[in-house]
Amino acid sequence: MGSVTFSWDLLILLICISAIFSYGLTSGRGRMVSLILSTYFSLVLISFFPWAAASSWLGNKGLLSPSFKAFLFLAIAVAISFLMPRSFLGSGLGGKRVGRGSWFYMILFSLCEAGILVAVVLSFLPQKIMADLNPLIGQFFVGAVPQFFWILLPMLVLVLLKPGRTEL
Repeated sequence: MGSVTFSWDLLILLICISAIFSYGLTSGRGRMVSLILSTYFSLVLISFFPWAAASSWLGNKGLLSPSFKAFLFLAIAVAISFLMPRSFLGSGLGGKRVGRGSWFYMILFSLCEAGILVAVVLSFLPQKIMADLNPLIGQFFVGAVPQFFWILLPMLVLVLLKPGRTEL
């Protein structure tokens, strides 16, 4: 592997991860769990949306663009995240928790959310753009194994690490 240089795509990635960490640390455990679940719901909706049928029906090939899919994925995730606390799904998520373990959970949930968002958004990009990404980004977020890891990790964290539990 060649040397890794600091580039614009790495800077954008760091800004996005910082924003998600900031949101996670200030919003509370319940909101982060809500955001993680809404990300999964959005991924399912985008993955199974009939893009070809919608494009031909509307006569617009712009629906197939990677940037539109990424934008729609993020918009759906944010919308579901804000609507979920008002639904029956959000009633069991709880609010902010105080105590020693809460910082650990917030950092872990924020890391999981940042990872899955970056991996999913990058999965929408065409191969030409993916080839031009910083090798560090490619190593941790691009490809079948990293994407599977980032999709699996939040589920494992949600299932295995419950508040009040000190061990796996």
